[in-house]
Amino acid sequence: TIIDGNAAGSVVTFTTNEGLSSVLEGFTLRNGKVTSIDGGGIRISAASPTVRRNQILKNSACNGVGIAINNGSPLIQGNVIRDNTSTGCTNGGGGILVFGTGSAQILDNTIFNNTAYHGGGISLASSGAALIRGNIITGNTGTRGGGISMGNFSDAKIIQNVVAANTASEWGGGIYWLVNVAQHSASITNNSVVDNNASQQGSGIFADGLDGFNVVKNNLIIAKTGQPAIHCGNNHDSNPPVLEFNNVFAAQAAAYSGICSDVTGVNGNISAAPLFTDSASRNFRLLDGSPGINAGNNVVSDLPTLDLDSVPRILPSGGAVDMGAYEFAKATTSTLSPSTLTFADQTAGTVSAPLDVTLTNTGSE
Repeated sequence: TIIDGNAAGSVVTFTTNEGLSSVLEGFTLRNGKVTSIDGGGIRISAASPTVRRNQILKNSACNGVGIAINNGSPLIQGNVIRDNTSTGCTNGGGGILVFGTGSAQILDNTIFNNTAYHGGGISLASSGAALIRGNIITGNTGTRGGGISMGNFSDAKIIQNVVAANTASEWGGGIYWLVNVAQHSASITNNSVVDNNASQQGSGIFADGLDGFNVVKNNLIIAKTGQPAIHCGNNHDSNPPVLEFNNVFAAQAAAYSGICSDVTGVNGNISAAPLFTDSASRNFRLLDGSPGINAGNNVVSDLPTLDLDSVPRILPSGGAVDMGAYEFAKATTSTLSPSTLTFADQTAGTVSAPLDVTLTNTGSE
């Protein structure tokens, strides 16, 4: 079912204290348009609904073009959010804006080809304890933060996302933050931040402000050729983020720039070509022999039990967690024997019958 906003306002609004039991599921929401408020596709204000398995596309708004969340704790899961365009306001969020208090959950969405000033894909603006996990964020465009932007303060957990091939006309092709409130911290864990384009600084991550509280662990931060992967600014203080067990790699450029010192070889950080299955088709699963295999830290907060392919993050064969959003599992070939089974029917004697068999790959080697 298509719900067309006819450019007359937000397509759907949740503004009367709805909770998670209010569910919007299975619709295509398009052609919403608002100019003085946020949320062209969906506007959520002081509410916490469940928004699941929808397509949210071709909307226009000041901020939060696909979905705007203002002071709420909704569950946004399994949606396709694409081709939404901001009219130029600076809070941004071409795909999703999370603003104000709450603990929004942004899980398992595909967010691509959206445009905004801050955060072409997702903008976190004074966003509280948002959870950003399991999303594919690609092909978005922003001035600051092509994929994800964080501003003012954020205690966000950004876990196991693919942030790839996004573009920033200024800073932070993949992820940008300017944190200017002390004692607030974001955690960036087991993400694949790959081949993002920043016209000025920070192909993978641009970090600035009071960012010494932010923790970056177990990530693949692989720059676009010729650009530094991580750039650190000195706005407010000179402390870089905490960097541990990451592969920070830049071909034909320095891996780190700005006030970020090169921490390769320190605290588990490496800098090496990642050996992806097929970067051209955005398949960022690791090949056998990748330096990211068994190179992460198992003792990290909020590590998921499964990766984006539902493979166990720490395989039964042992070893450490892999860097990035995908765990490497060796391909195996199994032979079933016997190939024919005979069943006994207690009322009609012995008969042969077809059998439906379900095989499940648990991800173990």
